[in-house]
Amino acid sequence: MIIIGASGSGKSSLLKASVLPLLSRRRPQWVILPDIRPEKAPMEALAKALAQHAGKPKDWRAWHDSLAGPNAVGTI
Repeated sequence: MIIIGASGSGKSSLLKASVLPLLSRRRPQWVILPDIRPEKAPMEALAKALAQHAGKPKDWRAWHDSLAGPNAVGTI
């Protein structure tokens, strides 16, 4: 799930007030990654968050290649 919106539109409030508490009660079904700010390299930011969650932060390039490759759908 990705939440996208303009600055000040309430994205963080929505996450903190309802979405994250609900997902945290269902941890076996969801992977909750830290907040990322995609800025200029969104795929790199996501790859680094996934690698960190997997406990292998130095392997973020492999995640990036997998996410950006032609078979990215269904990879994770």
